[in-house]
Amino acid sequence: MGVKPNSWGGVELPENTDNFNKADFDTAGRNAFFAGLLAGMKMPPKTTVSEWADRNRVLSTKYAAEAGPWVTARSEYTREIMDCWTNPDVEKITVMAGTQLGKTEIELNCIGCAIDYDPAPVMCMYPTDGATEKFSKRFDDMVANCDAIRDKVSVAKSRDSANTKTNKDFLGGSITFIGAQSPTDLASLPIRYLIEDEIDKYPMSAGREGSPEKLAERRTSNFPNRKIIKVSSPSIMGASQIHKSYLDGDQRRFYVPCPKCGRLQLLTWENVRWVQDERGNHIPESAYIQCENEECEHHWTESERKIAVSKGVWRATAPFSGHASFWINSLYSTFVSLSSHVREFLAANEEFKATGNINDLIVFTNTILAEPWEEKGERADDVDLMARRENYGDILPRDIICATAAVDVQIDRLEMQIVGWDQHRRAYGMGRTVIHGDPTGTNVWDELDRQLNTPIPHELCNQMPIYAMVIDTGYLPTRVEMFVAAHMGRRVWGIKGVAGRQDMPMWEKQASTKAKGRAVRFINIGVDAARTEYYGRLRLPLDQAGSIHINMNYDQIDCEEMVAEEVKTRWVRGRKKREWGKKPGAKRNELFDLWTYNIALFSHLLMEGLNPTAIYRKMQIQFAGEKYPEPAPTAVQPQQQRPNFVFGKAAPLK
Repeated sequence: MGVKPNSWGGVELPENTDNFNKADFDTAGRNAFFAGLLAGMKMPPKTTVSEWADRNRVLSTKYAAEAGPWVTARSEYTREIMDCWTNPDVEKITVMAGTQLGKTEIELNCIGCAIDYDPAPVMCMYPTDGATEKFSKRFDDMVANCDAIRDKVSVAKSRDSANTKTNKDFLGGSITFIGAQSPTDLASLPIRYLIEDEIDKYPMSAGREGSPEKLAERRTSNFPNRKIIKVSSPSIMGASQIHKSYLDGDQRRFYVPCPKCGRLQLLTWENVRWVQDERGNHIPESAYIQCENEECEHHWTESERKIAVSKGVWRATAPFSGHASFWINSLYSTFVSLSSHVREFLAANEEFKATGNINDLIVFTNTILAEPWEEKGERADDVDLMARRENYGDILPRDIICATAAVDVQIDRLEMQIVGWDQHRRAYGMGRTVIHGDPTGTNVWDELDRQLNTPIPHELCNQMPIYAMVIDTGYLPTRVEMFVAAHMGRRVWGIKGVAGRQDMPMWEKQASTKAKGRAVRFINIGVDAARTEYYGRLRLPLDQAGSIHINMNYDQIDCEEMVAEEVKTRWVRGRKKREWGKKPGAKRNELFDLWTYNIALFSHLLMEGLNPTAIYRKMQIQFAGEKYPEPAPTAVQPQQQRPNFVFGKAAPLK
């Protein structure tokens, strides 16, 4: 019975071994060994990743908007990035980029070319295990649709561990997919090819072992021909690891020619324009690029923008020393229209104007413009809170449409603050309520129950109940759980503030706990986002939507406590870390926390469907005896061009 080598160089045993000939097996084994040895000694052919991808990659309908053969010219900016992978002079590649630019396909093309022509151990590292699993599926899809490497990657079998979600063998090497939180995986076998994706979302440390980037890069030290590629959108200036890596390289930027005058220029947000209609409404579909040449100022159409991108060139702005670094924003994407970016900006800017929430603008800056967000200092020392106090007494102003409450549990008391919200999302603080007593007993909780069920005087409606309440679980969480469980029919949540996570939303649902057989709603609060929004609101003029108002019952100590914290930057394991902390001299911060909790709660209520305008109209009809007036027609204005504004460098649209 003959013995034959399998598809990737090993020896395949026959299914029926009754007449198995050991001599044939030994001969086949020797032949396979020497064939593999010669294949390993053979120099890889001279080809680039872009050439390999154009010959071999096929995009499937599962993951690509435009399925079919890969065409590098379709996104010309990817060519030089990919070809650095096969350039022996380049050791490190950094790509600081926006979204929808094909970053994942660049990584897959580099891996596929390595498997086909220059195999060696590969590791791909992602921020979370979930992201790791998604990329593993993308890799499987590439292999299934690529004839050049399909037979070189081991096939998953029921009793074969060579192909799993996190580890896959191929002829001449293997590929490992890991999360950045896994210190054991980061410190094991050597690797030659390292791909680090979305590094600005990595944890500060993998367990207690230190920076996941450094742990992973140490594994490449045995290979003089190693390749390391880092890919990510940036985050906060000074804390962004991808921005730091970009500055360490030769800082290449992609210049494209104007369709009219031919001047090479960057596509930047400063040169994006759109028009408004007669009523001043923005028209995103009218968006265009304006040539930066003042003697030209040609308005690029969408087709002209895409053609310009196809003719673009990379230019380095710093010396090269083995590290090629690239910056490119989403304005270069040939898959997303310019009008789509304008719509996203306008939505983020409207959110800021309405609520003071700057987070959507930060996301736009990081993920679309591929720029680190440069903070102006998150503190409110320039706001004179004592001077801006208003005398509305213990009565909610007539425009308040709902009231929320936040509670902080201390060792000898409960502290509560009630905030009223109007139709323009302005917040009206009603002052601090202190319930003295031991929180381990029942008296303070009975009093909190009474407060929760006592309506608040209202200028228009006479009385208004507390619409929703949150209670901090940082101290005595079990006692808070009991209170929340007893109020399952109300909008009452136990919350836990989570700091240090810039990407965490203000309101993040967690698995409920059980109390007396019922699910108790405990919520993680992204306090960094809530604090940022709070200070953004606090700096708004009083008449502006989203502003914060305080009553005369806030004294000097209360006003100081409202701004008791600030953002500080410190170095942790060689990386800058942003964290909130008390300002020098500040003793207490309960009111600061209560404001941020109320803001997070109101944000959640809006997301769940609370409609301030609709409630306001119903109140006017029911209590003021009036129909809600129709908006007056806007005076007709001539159509005008509308330039954008670059936040972080200039103020958002007013």
